[in-house]
Amino acid sequence: MGIRTIVQRGLEQWKITFCCYKNEEEISKLCEDIEKVARNSFLRILGYGFINNTGNKNILSILAKRGWLHGYILYIDEIPCAYYICFIYKDIFYFRSSGFDVRYKNCSPGVVLLKHVLEDIYKREKNIREIDWGIGDRIFKKHLGNYSFKVGSIYIFPPRFYGFILNCTKGLLVFIKTFIRAILIKFGWKDKISSYWRQRLIKKQFSKYGIKV
Repeated sequence: MGIRTIVQRGLEQWKITFCCYKNEEEISKLCEDIEKVARNSFLRILGYGFINNTGNKNILSILAKRGWLHGYILYIDEIPCAYYICFIYKDIFYFRSSGFDVRYKNCSPGVVLLKHVLEDIYKREKNIREIDWGIGDRIFKKHLGNYSFKVGSIYIFPPRFYGFILNCTKGLLVFIKTFIRAILIKFGWKDKISSYWRQRLIKKQFSKYGIKV
């Protein structure tokens, strides 16, 4: 089902509203509504994602004060169900954080909001030269991006025997992980297994609260 079809059916069934928050006085409202989405997102279940705390509020306030902030939220019947936290620096549009309420997953709220965000920056931000999708290898980034680079970590071990053991252990674990990952990618199993594991974790977590997803 295409994005246009999803949006059209949604407009026929619900009241769909898009909001973009840019001003410093809107930060509290933005954070409160994002938290309503984030608490029911799979990112929160996995232990990361946006949290409505002082640190994040301060960061968004600084972005808003400098005129860089673009906080997008999709509302269905006035209930926030998807968000994108973005900002502009010079001529680059950065996607910093995103999430959607898994209870609305059949409506594809994240995809619908993404379509709106891209249309909005195309119409309003004429100086944008590049879009930075941020860290990660999610499927939509592979489809929409045309350039990527890999990042890695550097480990320094002490020049001692125990440092040598740690280095060998770390190297062995990395080799095993890389080998298994390569096999999964070769046979097209990586995304399927990740999706299955994520959905199972989501269902298990939300079943505690009597929520069906």
